[in-house]
Order: sequence, then C-alpha cells, then structure tokens
Amino acid sequence: MKKIVNPCCTPDGNMFCEITFRDGKLSVHGVIGPKANGDARGGCGQINMSFRESYPEDKRTYTEGWDADLFQKFLSAWDQWHLNDMRAGCQHQRKDWNTGAPVVVTRYTWGPSFHAARKAVEDATATPEEYAAYQTMKARVYAVTMGFDCPKYETLEVGELLALGMAKVEKTETKTAGWVSHLEHPDGLLMKPCPVCRYKYGSAWLREDVPAEVLAFLESLPDSTLTPAWV
Repeated sequence: MKKIVNPCCTPDGNMFCEITFRDGKLSVHGVIGPKANGDARGGCGQINMSFRESYPEDKRTYTEGWDADLFQKFLSAWDQWHLNDMRAGCQHQRKDWNTGAPVVVTRYTWGPSFHAARKAVEDATATPEEYAAYQTMKARVYAVTMGFDCPKYETLEVGELLALGMAKVEKTETKTAGWVSHLEHPDGLLMKPCPVCRYKYGSAWLREDVPAEVLAFLESLPDSTLTPAWV
C-alpha cells in the first residue's frame, strides 16, 4: 500500500499525508502547506504529535469524504501503528504498562561543602583526618551525581548528602516512564524486565503486526485529489 491523503486544510495550507505499508511495516508522515522549494508553511514529519493543539477544530476545513470522526480515527491509527516494527516493549508490557506516565526526575551535582573539602585536599591544607573523610565522602557523592544509574529521586542517601551540603539539586524535569531507567527512579520502566517473559523494556526494537482491520481502514481513506509539491 502506498497512498497520499488530504484530510483537511489549515490556515497554513493543505495537510497531506503519505501512508506506506511494505513488508509488514507501516509508515505515516505528513506535511502542512508544502512549497515547491522543499520548504513548508507548517510542520512536516510526525505532525500528528502536535496537530490537535496547533490546529483545533475551528482551524480545520475538511476535504471531501472527510469529517471530524474519520480524521480522529486516522490520527489514532497513526499514533498507534506508525513504525510497528520498532516497538520498545513486549506484548505484555504494551498491554499492561503505562510507559507514557509522567515521572519527575531530579539530577544532583556537587554541593558547596563537597567543593570546599575537595579544594582543601587539592591545596594540601586538609588534615589527615579531613583527607580520609573526603575520600569516603567522595565515593558517596560520585555515586549519586555521576553515571547513568545514579538515582534521579531523593533516596535516604541523597537526602543526607543534601542536608550536609555535599550534594545539591542541579535540575528537575518531567519525562515519560518509558524513557527513565528503573535503576534511576522507582517509577522508571526503561530496561525493566517483563514479569512474564523477562524481556527488558527498550533493549531492542520489536515488531507488532498491524491488524487487518487497521490496514483495511487506511486503504479505504479517500485519496487526495490534489498533487502536493512534496510529502
């Protein structure tokens, strides 16, 4: 299957999408207002990710054969089945895990007390006792501030180091559970083994067959009556 559809027109121009299904792999991409010079007045690529917010219902004019319900069904199929051969999770994880759940991750860095202790050691002004204490503290601080598997949430160890001024918050951000290691945060799912088949989430790209009814739906969509400059 290879077809181009033109679901609607936006203030930035017509929306064109190319749907390709070959060797069991589904790919969908789009462009809004394509120009002959290869540019576009709107976005291109995986425009489904932001289309609903960028062009709400009052900023769309559906083309012949399309309406709001059909368009929503198309976007849902696009969201769910694009690149069906690049699934991060096994069938059990896809069914039962909420990989899109928000997870607040916090990164930590060296605190003022650690900097001061480190400088004393480098300047050779630390006493033997201070030097020994620094070496012990150094291992603890490095463990929570450096490396892929350092904790991204406040453990008891992190809390103690924060209280001592040996560590401090560098930044806080929200990610989805599927992009956070379970070793970094208790709610993270990346590389977490499935309790059924033991597959580690995100360790490989897996294939999930597109259901026949989804392919039939995509095949039935009205073909574009316009020829885009590119899509």
